[in-house]
Amino acid sequence: MSKLKNYICSYNAGSVIKRLIVILLSIVIMDFAIACYFNCGLGSDPYSVFVDGEHYLTNLDYGDITNINNAVLFVLMLIFARKYIHIGTVVSVGISGFLLNVINGWVRQNLIADQLWEQCLMLASGVVLFAISVAMYIVADMGMSTVAVISVWLEEKTKINIRWLRIGQDVFFTLLGMLLGGIAGHTIFSLNPDLHPLTGIGTVLGAFGTGPIMKWGINVMIGPLQKWFGPLRKTAEKAK
Repeated sequence: MSKLKNYICSYNAGSVIKRLIVILLSIVIMDFAIACYFNCGLGSDPYSVFVDGEHYLTNLDYGDITNINNAVLFVLMLIFARKYIHIGTVVSVGISGFLLNVINGWVRQNLIADQLWEQCLMLASGVVLFAISVAMYIVADMGMSTVAVISVWLEEKTKINIRWLRIGQDVFFTLLGMLLGGIAGHTIFSLNPDLHPLTGIGTVLGAFGTGPIMKWGINVMIGPLQKWFGPLRKTAEKAK
């Protein structure tokens, strides 16, 4: 018990609180971006294609599906990748699905995209904001998300470059989501031939645009945010 107490006391409370604020903000922005993806009608990022496919198959709300997926992946993290779990992971698992339902409902009611230019604007917002939110989550450095840990764990086990593993992961989730009925596959598999020919372009932009924008976001934010956060852990002398 004293070991756990010493471990908890070794953290700077102020730094933890500031990082949690950024993580919460990143989750809100991420869920808004995902809602933009879902409601623009032009496709979504690779993992969201999978969630969209599950939604099409089960008719469950996106947030409920996200909660189920997070719960399953979190259990797998506890078994196989416990060292990547931190408070940010727990917070994300606990609130992201609920917030997605709330935000997606608001977007569906208030940001109706009937024209192609409106759909493209919503898609662009989704791509940029999603990448920025991921950058914020990474800079906060308080654990990995249940989805991001997949390629990291595979790299550790297989020694394959994480870049190729991430591409493989994105392709896997995209194809699986399309096969389940996600929006990106509707025109390809003739599930809805009346959709706009650009349907699915959001998936392409999500796959190829997220990385560069995320890297730019990290480079811009890491200096100022780390300075604001301060050190996460106390020095050995202070911890004693």
